[in-house]
Amino acid sequence: MKQTVYPAKGFTATTKRRITRNEMPREAAAGLHGPRPDAYNPERDNRGLPRVPPFLKPGTGVPGLEIDMAPRTQWLFSTVATKVLVGLTGLSLVGFLCVHLAGNLLLYFGPAAFNAYSHALISNPFVIPLELGLLAIFVTHVLQAATNWWSDRGARPVAYQVKRGAGGRSRKSVASSTMIWTGSVMFVFVAVHIATMKYGAWYPATIHGEDGRDLYRLVREVFQHPAWVAFYVACMAVVGFHLWHGFSSAFESLGLSGPRVTPRVVAFGKVLAVLVGAGFFFIPLYIFFLGGRS
Repeated sequence: MKQTVYPAKGFTATTKRRITRNEMPREAAAGLHGPRPDAYNPERDNRGLPRVPPFLKPGTGVPGLEIDMAPRTQWLFSTVATKVLVGLTGLSLVGFLCVHLAGNLLLYFGPAAFNAYSHALISNPFVIPLELGLLAIFVTHVLQAATNWWSDRGARPVAYQVKRGAGGRSRKSVASSTMIWTGSVMFVFVAVHIATMKYGAWYPATIHGEDGRDLYRLVREVFQHPAWVAFYVACMAVVGFHLWHGFSSAFESLGLSGPRVTPRVVAFGKVLAVLVGAGFFFIPLYIFFLGGRS
């Protein structure tokens, strides 16, 4: 740890050990005897000790002892802003997943119910603005999460040789340590899912007397292939794994944490992760093994 020298008293800031004249820079040692240079703060606190010397201010003071706080302030602001954005966009995406799952559960009720639901979405005039907004939220979440991960990685360019727990109660887990990787899998899955379902085959159907799309037929065809089922099932497990830590982490990033709040948020997040992950997980299996409903 770098030690800061307070020349007026000859102490180090970290150990309060009196240091010798030979251990101090020549310019700082000159302040021990005779008039102090103008760079030293003449004001003292109520204990008679000098306040923060001016050479700790940006761009002033003894050469070699300057500490420029501007980059640190910018870094702090950038990190806080990044975490807030990740938290807000993450919770927004969790809300979308819950709504999306509720709609997908209509697959258990057959083509009439599911196609009516999908037709209502497709024919809604606000669907395109909503999709663009959702895309903006998703891209922002991905970019900010990647930026935050890269910043943390840059803060320690040399990885730990041995990783051990700090002791005591800790929320560190496999889920928290692999957020960037589970998020990367989800990013790939979203791209494949949109290409397969949104821009996949269009089967015409009559829905409530209007021309529409038989999306139920497309879903059944996709989940008749074992490879697609395995891909979707694996990705849905990753979704649940990501939410296991991500939900409570979003609240913490927003500052919504505390001894009474955090345990409840963590417990609710884990229950939500299981319900959402399992809800999506069993749909491909249901269609593959039971064929869905005609």
